[in-house]
Amino acid sequence: MLGVVANHDGVRPTVQLMMVSDFNCPWCYVAHKEVQIALAHARKTHPNTTFSMEYRPFELDPTLPSMKEKPMCRIACYKAKFGEEKMKKVSEVLKERGRRVGIDFNLAGKTRQTTNAHRLSLKAWLCGGEAAQTKMVSALFAAYFEKETDIGCYDFLSKAAESTGLMTAEHARAFLMSDKLLDEVKCLIRHSVLREIKGVPFTIVANQWAIQGAETAESFYRVSSSRQVIINHFYLSRLWPSGSQCFYRRRLFRWIYVSTTRRRRSLSLSFYRRPFFVT
Repeated sequence: MLGVVANHDGVRPTVQLMMVSDFNCPWCYVAHKEVQIALAHARKTHPNTTFSMEYRPFELDPTLPSMKEKPMCRIACYKAKFGEEKMKKVSEVLKERGRRVGIDFNLAGKTRQTTNAHRLSLKAWLCGGEAAQTKMVSALFAAYFEKETDIGCYDFLSKAAESTGLMTAEHARAFLMSDKLLDEVKCLIRHSVLREIKGVPFTIVANQWAIQGAETAESFYRVSSSRQVIINHFYLSRLWPSGSQCFYRRRLFRWIYVSTTRRRRSLSLSFYRRPFFVT
């Protein structure tokens, strides 16, 4: 169950974060960096609380070439989507924001579907949990957005998997050439769509709050380490200790949408009036 869960003795709560993202999204890379900074700070300031992180897949552009097709020029895709003038402005903002968290953005290179990258991310999660998945996600994002790497290239994906220590390049390539975890990735993508997630990055904190967009580490920290989030774990974990549930959020759950386009930096609350399925 994703959310805030407690040990049976109720001593050490666990705040679980889930980020829905796509490797084609540069803002997802920024959000990944910001969340890792926020988690490091939260673990230091709240030593009696466990903070965990999971990454879920999303498909931003289904029209991009598949793994078996010729890749497209990434800059050409950006120009077609935003226009040349807007792309320059977005690129400047993105590079400035990236420098703050140690990202040297290079938006040149090729692009195509990221399904295989998501399969590697899920494989890392299943085999090594948060630590392995975080290494995998970091390696894929860094190579794609800083080194002009083709996200759909089997050689690149195999070397990225090997760099994490999770598997050898040969084993990674054999995995990628198969259909393992393909249906699972597609199912998770559909699951996000059913949740009415239409844009990424989209970060769910403790099954109670959601942050829309690549917010700052401070914003991620404020939500994930808030007293209400940690305290609510005692109440919610006793109501639904395990298993899949359908939570009606009319009373208990609220979303926080933090938009980077808003002038105010305060967090706004809004009730979510549809069932939210948790797996």
